[in-house]
Amino acid sequence: CRSVRVEVLIRDGVPDKTDQGCRVWAGEWNDPYSGETLSLPSEIDIDHVVPLEWAARHGGEAWEPERKRAYANDLAFIGHLAAVSAHLNRQKGSKGPADWRPPIQARWCGYALRWAAILVTWDLRPNERDRQAIREMVTTCRSLP
Repeated sequence: CRSVRVEVLIRDGVPDKTDQGCRVWAGEWNDPYSGETLSLPSEIDIDHVVPLEWAARHGGEAWEPERKRAYANDLAFIGHLAAVSAHLNRQKGSKGPADWRPPIQARWCGYALRWAAILVTWDLRPNERDRQAIREMVTTCRSLP
């Protein structure tokens, strides 16, 4: 009875109340983009770190329907889908890293590393602006304690 959304909510948080594991009613999630603690699933979207539409324009345009489904529901790589603030996910939309970054610079490193891993795994091709944005965000990895 679990959807990909429920799987990610259970994986990424500490659910307090579930309906026999099929639906999550409450819990605690740390938004990887803002660091904010969220407690209601209605405050959360499941984000494709590399958005579906972006992927479709940067290498996924010729994918067969089965591969598109696999990409949309990939739970194998923990960084592919993330429970994030609905507000930030909607702000991000289908933008690439040149046009959207997490609002807190301390979160850029993890975000950029996830992007890079997904690009390689799915053979996606960023444009130069997105490639440069990923490089810039990766430089913040050195400044972490």
